[in-house]
Amino acid sequence: RLATLPLGFDADRVLVVNVDVTRAAIDPANRVSFFHQLVAAVAAVPGVARAGGSMATPVSGSSLLGFLDLPGAPPAQPEPGPVPFWNSRMTMLNQITPGWLGTYGTAVLAGRDIDERDAQGALPIALVNDAYVHKFLPGRSPIGESIGFLEGGPPRTIVGVVSDALYVSVRDGVRPTVYIPLAQREAGGPAAVTANIQISVRASAGSPGLLAPRVAAALTGVDRNLTLTFRSLQDRVDASLTQERLVAL
Repeated sequence: RLATLPLGFDADRVLVVNVDVTRAAIDPANRVSFFHQLVAAVAAVPGVARAGGSMATPVSGSSLLGFLDLPGAPPAQPEPGPVPFWNSRMTMLNQITPGWLGTYGTAVLAGRDIDERDAQGALPIALVNDAYVHKFLPGRSPIGESIGFLEGGPPRTIVGVVSDALYVSVRDGVRPTVYIPLAQREAGGPAAVTANIQISVRASAGSPGLLAPRVAAALTGVDRNLTLTFRSLQDRVDASLTQERLVAL
């Protein structure tokens, strides 16, 4: 049953590259702009249809979380389930570059996508998924609504609504999710910028693994001290169901 659930994204022809910049001579304060430089280098590789960077990727088993300070939201209280820490103010969170949603084939249902306008110093914005709207803004138009995080940072204006997609794992299901521009990360808010970025690459045709040598060359052309790990998105999806496949067998 889990293997036939809709993912909310197109796992075909997508290669995920984990880029560790720890050994690169980059000041941590400049990592965000450096990450965008890396994504641009990958997007220019022949055979790459789309590319985007993010702090987290679907079905990787890890996630970023935020606690909402949202006017009109239900009072914070525990919800039943295997993880009591989940409560009525918690949301999944991801920090992404322009092009990331397009790489995954995640549709923008209302408003607009993140783009180059959403830079450091610009109006802090966010995108939310349909599950977020149904839970926190039922019966209201989400575009123009404000999002605040209990962890701090400026309020963010919702400029777009995107279709639901799995995040942590297939068995975890769809959760309310907020997407913020990676370029605006330094404006404050939950989750720190780490030394890693996940660059997702959609191949124009054929197996995405065939792009690995060219993508590696483009990245090391920017800085030869990067540490790279490659894995297809479909492999990640399959691996996320290993437990269920073993039990079924």
